[in-house]
Amino acid sequence: MKEKLKIGISSGWEPGQLVEGWPLTYAIRNLVQVVEREGHIPYVLPVLDNPSAAVMEEMLGILDGVILSGEVLSIKRNVVDELKTNILRSSNPLRYDNEASIIRAAGKRKLPILGICRGFQVMAMELGGEVLDGDVNRDNYIIHQQGTFFPPTKAVHTVNIIQGSLLHQLLEKDRVMVNSFHRQAVLKVPDNFSVSATSEDEVIEGMESRHGSILLGLQFHPEMLPEKIWGRFFHNWLLLVGS
Repeated sequence: MKEKLKIGISSGWEPGQLVEGWPLTYAIRNLVQVVEREGHIPYVLPVLDNPSAAVMEEMLGILDGVILSGEVLSIKRNVVDELKTNILRSSNPLRYDNEASIIRAAGKRKLPILGICRGFQVMAMELGGEVLDGDVNRDNYIIHQQGTFFPPTKAVHTVNIIQGSLLHQLLEKDRVMVNSFHRQAVLKVPDNFSVSATSEDEVIEGMESRHGSILLGLQFHPEMLPEKIWGRFFHNWLLLVGS
């Protein structure tokens, strides 16, 4: 394994509503910390006004892997309108275009990608899968959006891990408890991907590439969960990236 990996972490963007008049690019600190704790170097990737292929490829040129982070600030503001299409992009087009450009540039360089929550959904869309535009929580007995009920450190439902999957190899578990902060859900994984985890209501909670590339997506936020298994998950993923 390389002595120090350089791991890019995608950032979020908000237009100046959190602090009026001050647009922000932000990163989930726990993701920065899990990379740092393992002795590697986290690089927060900014949200660019013009995320061209050339610029993105140059920015990713020094990296060994990428984490596509989840959304935070739009959780309470995001109102799903079922008359629209591609809510994932229309709710935050600037961020989406940056994420899509990161995925393309990382694919060109064959970099490992770990997509978390929104990052997982954007991966699925951009690589040929399908994401629900409606609200998966509607008339559902499982809470998939715990934002108003429980903190992100609290696991709220179980996930079944597919035996023989890379995720199963990284976790060494058949079932885990996870947190949940989403309304949209992946309906269909891209070709050349397989489902690696599902919740009890059969919502897809994980996907992975079937053909050698280390491309992994998770619907939940493992970086926020305090149990030791999630520290081990990131440790094992980083070992895989550096191998």
